Amino acid sequence: MTRIALTVAAAVATLAAPVAAGPSSQPWQRLHRPLHLPSWKPGLTCPRTPGRPANSFSPYGSAYALGRGPVYPLVAVDGFNPNVAGGAISFVRNVSGWDGTGFKVLWISSPAYNGPILVRGARLDKQPLLRFSGFGKELRLRAARGWNEGWRDYPSESYVRRPGCYGYQLDGLTFSRVIVFRVAR
Repeated sequence: MTRIALTVAAAVATLAAPVAAGPSSQPWQRLHRPLHLPSWKPGLTCPRTPGRPANSFSPYGSAYALGRGPVYPLVAVDGFNPNVAGGAISFVRNVSGWDGTGFKVLWISSPAYNGPILVRGARLDKQPLLRFSGFGKELRLRAARGWNEGWRDYPSESYVRRPGCYGYQLDGLTFSRVIVFRVAR
């Protein structure tokens, strides 16, 4: 790998890398709003957030974008299909160092918002864990200018211990959104 490629890879990893939370970390402290995930019990229908193919509104191809923005989690079409398994993320893999499975998520932010984004989440019955890249409890996506037709993107992974109904909460300076999804075997 060339020196330029290493620099680009390191820059992308730095932008999406989880950062340890500290009491004085700005702007992250302002974004730590209470979680407002819906309640759910196993056996009930998961109240999934609707989505659509990302290429219907952004330059991000056929991946499936969940939510109403301005920040969206994209799940690869082979990992999420609204017509298969009840619209669940079903492409999961064993992860070394984690007692569960993981799936890739590309976070995209529209040109209308370029501030920081705090992503947290949980299984809606509060039982098993939901973790992010590096097994952290949150994902901090730094403020930046868009680079793909004004859009920003941050590669990451989410990890779960077992199937169920999960939610992400996305907090930005001007919004707070909840994305609910189902993980199936």
